[in-house]
Amino acid sequence: ILGRLLSATVILVPTITLSLYPSTILGLNSALFGLLLIYFVSSLYLALVLTNARYSLQLRSQVIVDLLLISYLIYLSGEIYSPFTSLYLVVISYASLLLGKKTGYAIAASATICYVGLIDISYFGFFTLLPINAPLHWVHFQIGFVVIGFFSVAILSAILSSRVMATREELEDRIHTLEDLQFFHTL
Repeated sequence: ILGRLLSATVILVPTITLSLYPSTILGLNSALFGLLLIYFVSSLYLALVLTNARYSLQLRSQVIVDLLLISYLIYLSGEIYSPFTSLYLVVISYASLLLGKKTGYAIAASATICYVGLIDISYFGFFTLLPINAPLHWVHFQIGFVVIGFFSVAILSAILSSRVMATREELEDRIHTLEDLQFFHTL
């Protein structure tokens, strides 16, 4: 939760101060609105952590909300031209590391659906802030490049996750062995 707040602040404060995306929502700069929304949602997450012990369910809901928030931020900042597309990679990696490789792959697929959906909505002229003035083959190349990145991060995070789990199990075995040796030594 704190990492999310720090990342959002580091990314969005320069965007707000430089007024890179001057669109407004409810009279606020869209990036400021997004930052305030992230702070509000994160405070709800923190309240849930303090009152609830079902971390797995909460983490899954956080991943889904983060995907939606990132999609919204990308929509506000120019869809295919957005510099915030890489934020999906952060969600994919922490979902894979904390929830396992199958969830990481599912989140990579979900991020792909969100991203491609945004690009389609923009390219075909539905609900767009900045129209895409690029040939379709360039749009396809951009989408392919981003999707390959999503699944590459999911695969690498899954490998890292399995290694961390194996190391944790080995460490626990060694701790138990050391405890047994200490017990026999005291006898």
